[in-house]
Amino acid sequence: MNVANQEKPAGAVSVSARYYFPVPKTRAGRLAEGGRHTQKPDLDNLIKTLDGLTGVAWHDDCSVAEIHASKYWTYEQARAELEVEEL
Repeated sequence: MNVANQEKPAGAVSVSARYYFPVPKTRAGRLAEGGRHTQKPDLDNLIKTLDGLTGVAWHDDCSVAEIHASKYWTYEQARAELEVEEL
């Protein structure tokens, strides 16, 4: 959802969050692109960043009724990819 020019959903939403962390140079070649990231930060702490989308992607974060979240390694740019879908 491109939230810049859209109205915020009025009802329940589902959030899919994928967090990508850069492969350390010391582990380059031993970690695959898209491999599961099993180090800090903890996924439950990353999900807390969704609170920052209140007023941007939804009116109140209590409307988030479903969350799918995962962490990965990347050789590309570190990033968070979020998808918000009305239920």
